[in-house]
Amino acid sequence: MERQYRDMAKAAAKQQSAAEAQQFDDYLRFVVSMHFEGDDPWEWYSIVNSAPPAAPHRSQSEELAARRERQSYKPRFLEKLFGSDKKRTAALDHAIATAKERDAGAYGAEYAEYQKNFALWESQRRIGAGVLANDPRAYRDAITHARPFDDVTELGSRVSVVACQADVAALACEITDEEIIPREEVKLTATGKLSSKVMAATKYWALYQDHVCSCALKIARETFGVLPIKRVIVNVGKTQINTATGHAEQVTYLGVHITRSSFSGINLAAIDPSDSMKNFQYRMKFKKTEGFMPVEPITVEEQWVTT
Repeated sequence: MERQYRDMAKAAAKQQSAAEAQQFDDYLRFVVSMHFEGDDPWEWYSIVNSAPPAAPHRSQSEELAARRERQSYKPRFLEKLFGSDKKRTAALDHAIATAKERDAGAYGAEYAEYQKNFALWESQRRIGAGVLANDPRAYRDAITHARPFDDVTELGSRVSVVACQADVAALACEITDEEIIPREEVKLTATGKLSSKVMAATKYWALYQDHVCSCALKIARETFGVLPIKRVIVNVGKTQINTATGHAEQVTYLGVHITRSSFSGINLAAIDPSDSMKNFQYRMKFKKTEGFMPVEPITVEEQWVTT
């Protein structure tokens, strides 16, 4: 029994180690493939032309059921003899009053939900009308409302709208998680145990580069899904200390200008994120063993991105 217990414990430990190693590998695959999935595009025309939500009807179903029970009550002889019919009648009358309160409560809850849905309908129609009119202010409202970058921000990055024009939006992504790519990698040994060692510099920076490019593609994908624009500019970087001044400053690692036509022509599920930048106009300085060097962010005013 002791030997059997030890064997079971070893098997359980191996399974746990395998699960942790698989979880580590899954995480690495996820952070470099964020662009694989995106939300459904917003159909602003359908939203603008949609009918308002239906107002609820006040129901008396509970009260009517209680009244039917009250009307059908016929006191028996013994109830009359001992006076319990009066208690029963009073209880049924009280049940009617309680049923009316339940009906009112249900209607109140339905009406509150209706008001919320109506306000949402009005808000979405207002935003949609502005988006269809190519109003940059409505573009910002649409992005705020749609929250298309939640998957990116959940990984510890911040996405902000830098500029909006009728046909282009510029966004900035700041990577704030210093350990978004872990410095150590976890693997299974031949005996089924977990081992941890410092990740090779080339592998670390290759993963980091793919993550940065995947973020840019994800942000572009979601922006095209929310806004009917022709171009998206994404600048990805981080805040770091300037060793010359000792002050924190924002640096850009990747600036990419993506047109809708060029973006729609790639198979997002099959590309290498870093290699895919060749499909677009971009700025990136990268060394395999050292990583990123700062570049100038791309702005909407630059002429070369509008041609």
